[in-house]
Amino acid sequence: GMPARATLTCSFKARVEGDENFSADVAKTHVVRRGDRISGIARAQYSDASLWRPIADANRIKDPLRLPVGRTLLIPSLTPSTRSR
Repeated sequence: GMPARATLTCSFKARVEGDENFSADVAKTHVVRRGDRISGIARAQYSDASLWRPIADANRIKDPLRLPVGRTLLIPSLTPSTRSR
């Protein structure tokens, strides 16, 4: 007999449940705990401590050295222009 040939094209999208919480492209919140510093929160959320200013701006924080324990901070998503600063 004649061999049969087939062509198959596939594409897969993998999505890990909860994975979006580790992305800088998604807005999140953070409850301030004793000892938290805004640069440490930026490091944990964005992997870059120098990106603390978007957090301060989004939460209207005038003095980044004084974070009230228990306050819920908005952790904004980063835009391409924010990342290049």
